[in-house]
Amino acid sequence: MWDTLVARRISTAPLLADDAVYIAAFDPGRLVVLNPLSGGELWRRSAGGTFTTTPFMAGDRIWASNRTGVLHAWDPRNRTAAQVPTRWSGEGRGQPAVEGRMMFVSTGSGWLQAWALQ
Repeated sequence: MWDTLVARRISTAPLLADDAVYIAAFDPGRLVVLNPLSGGELWRRSAGGTFTTTPFMAGDRIWASNRTGVLHAWDPRNRTAAQVPTRWSGEGRGQPAVEGRMMFVSTGSGWLQAWALQ
């Protein structure tokens, strides 16, 4: 149907939610939101890091973390950052598991962390 260049590099899968496609770009670090039917950009927000997790929905927010372990959240209704970025783990590995408002992250040193997403 369409293709569009949204970043120099993307290392995660997109999220389809709320009639939009959310992409957390690796280079440059930003969240890009597209119309799923046309590929047209709806909005974008820069972030201070390169994203390494696929965006995910928890509650009424879109979440993604960058490679330094900073967790970012956005409110898709008003297209703004939903909270101050929180460092969840500098050594978090892979995609977090999310259920409801709980997030679980494994670390390279063998720890499993549980977070409540507000």
